[in-house]
Amino acid sequence: MTFRELPKKWKIQLILLSFWTVLSLLLLVGFTVFLQSYRASNQAHRAVLVKEDSQLIGERLVIERPGKESVHVNLYRPSEASQTPLPLVVNVHGGGFVGGDADVYQRRQIDLS
Repeated sequence: MTFRELPKKWKIQLILLSFWTVLSLLLLVGFTVFLQSYRASNQAHRAVLVKEDSQLIGERLVIERPGKESVHVNLYRPSEASQTPLPLVVNVHGGGFVGGDADVYQRRQIDLS
């Protein structure tokens, strides 16, 4: 059966389905291009926020992961060594990999005494 032999109702449905399929693909490609551009732009903005190692209060460590991107960690510990066990606080920056950077939240504590 050819397209011409199809009932009018089916022809309309096939044309609409084809139109929506093409439109969906175009939107998907457009969104992918936009997302890549958006990520690159935000990565450039985040790079400006990263502090030099000399400006850090703590120590920056890089944890290598075979076959994956490395993880950058800022480690803060008391300047005075102690044998007393200390609590561990883990702050996971929730920027969604699109906004801010962990270095932005680093502040020097002011002694008001």
